[in-house]
Amino acid sequence: MAIREPVARDLNSKEIVQMNNQPNRLVQMAIAFVGITCALVHVPRLNAQDKRLVTADDLMSQMKSVAQLQLSPDGHNLAYSIDGEDSLWLLTIGSKQQPRALGNGFIPLWSPDGTRLSFYSTRSGTPQLWIFDLRKDETTQITNFAGGNPSNSNSQDSDSRASSARVHTEGKPLVLNDKTPPWWILSGLFRFDPVRTAVGSRDTGSAVENDDNQKLELAEPNQIFIVDVESKQIRQLTKDDDGYFGPDWSPDGREIVCASNEKRPMTGYGPDTTNVYLINLSTGEKTPLTHGPDQKRLPHWSPDGKWIAYLSGKQFEVASLFLLPRTGGTTINVTPQLDRNIFSFHWSPRSDSILISYQDGVAFPIARVAIPAGKFLRLTQDDTLHFPFTVSRTDKLVWVEAGGSKSGVLYEAELDGQNASQLLDLNPQIREWVLGEQRVVRWNNGRGEELEGILIKPVGYEKGKSYPLIVDTYPSGGVANGFAGYLMIGNQAFASRGYAVFFPHERTAHTWWNPSKGKAFDEATRGPQGPDIMMDDLMSGIDTVVKMGVADPDRMCLYGFSNGGGATNMIVTRTTRFKCAVSASGAATDITSSFFMLGDPDTYVKMTGG
Repeated sequence: MAIREPVARDLNSKEIVQMNNQPNRLVQMAIAFVGITCALVHVPRLNAQDKRLVTADDLMSQMKSVAQLQLSPDGHNLAYSIDGEDSLWLLTIGSKQQPRALGNGFIPLWSPDGTRLSFYSTRSGTPQLWIFDLRKDETTQITNFAGGNPSNSNSQDSDSRASSARVHTEGKPLVLNDKTPPWWILSGLFRFDPVRTAVGSRDTGSAVENDDNQKLELAEPNQIFIVDVESKQIRQLTKDDDGYFGPDWSPDGREIVCASNEKRPMTGYGPDTTNVYLINLSTGEKTPLTHGPDQKRLPHWSPDGKWIAYLSGKQFEVASLFLLPRTGGTTINVTPQLDRNIFSFHWSPRSDSILISYQDGVAFPIARVAIPAGKFLRLTQDDTLHFPFTVSRTDKLVWVEAGGSKSGVLYEAELDGQNASQLLDLNPQIREWVLGEQRVVRWNNGRGEELEGILIKPVGYEKGKSYPLIVDTYPSGGVANGFAGYLMIGNQAFASRGYAVFFPHERTAHTWWNPSKGKAFDEATRGPQGPDIMMDDLMSGIDTVVKMGVADPDRMCLYGFSNGGGATNMIVTRTTRFKCAVSASGAATDITSSFFMLGDPDTYVKMTGG
């Protein structure tokens, strides 16, 4: 239910397990929270024939979610990876066979003929490119780059791959100066974790600790390489210091399109300007296709080779979908009317439309945009989480869905979203649990703006009876209407103990850069008026839940983790309506901690609205 935020990074499943096995302050605070509030509520009792109540252990140890997935071109096979585990799986659609485990792996990508699956794996120590050959039923390591490979692309002949990787110079001395990033000095000084180091080396622009001897290696600019799958021969396509990311092979196999940071430093949250480049494979000639400011990323060819689509927007603002003719020229924003942050996109097989995933308040729908006219059609109508998704060349659409009573459920449908059917449920144990009813609540704040939040009623809810309310203050842009199974935010385990749980989806001054709706709505809290708007959003939503008769206004508690903790810290200075408040790992709302500085003073200026 928690969506990645640019302010405080999310914890993966391994870190959550480690955190809850240690007697640290965060766990002590959570224990104190349970102790304080248990006196306020009556835990519902169930009959023997009823489903059992959800516990924190259930949510911590059993839940699985999909990190990435991709359909084979013919739509017969689906490759997907499990978040936190970096485990890769293969599902044959239409068969009665159970998904097949392919071992450690992530970011799967099919060859155009669907016979080979390329992916990254840390099974050799660092992220390297591997190939699973369906015909031979064997897996082979293809690359052995120091530090690993962050991205790849398949050629149309199925025998070559393009990948971007850092190049390291062995024995290069570490010279410190006034421009040295802090993590080059401190990384590994107090702690070394081989597992986190191997997986963490997927991040671009940082130093990498060597797992064998724990020495520090300097991260050099990303380069693009061409890898022959059969011979494993590697040709370096780029050799300058510009830095290249996300290569995508043209349908005719003659060119590669990619993004470049153009020598700009990869500190903080990266440069505020990147551009799209076209590279000729035979000559190595580079041609810039875009110019000027804004972050331009994830370029992808249309299947007919006539267009290049990519995401673009100012740093910390909504990303829109742009279109560029293969020959260059004027770019087209095909989603200006949407005014929502787009997370991912896939071309339709006929190149006449693009399917997109975006956030709209608490919902994550999938929509189709006609090319190049930009006519918009929403394909999923319910206000739940539909992410990630993938498309085949045979007009098949597959997505992962989560909602109030399900999580990690894979569906397939026609390209227009019709005739959907369930493929796989990664969390069938949810059907054994009794759950609190979850719904979307809408209201208007004092400014007349429409807001929405998520309400989970307590298990055993009786109409006309009010219940103690836990208000999770995680801000707008960070919570979607998925399954409430993440321990660090409001969850179904609270509902099992008789609490109503409310996510008011309020905006805060310290997270105006986390898009959830349109630009004007998102940035309204930017500046000194931000806390007042936050309180308006929050309290008007709570008043709505109280008027519904669900919440007891005399038994309300604030809870917040990370950005929600920062919000809680600020809220308690402005109201006395809550009986208790818990701030877990609260983010600094004035952004003064070194974590937010990230070695780049410009980051501080951008986040404070400068």
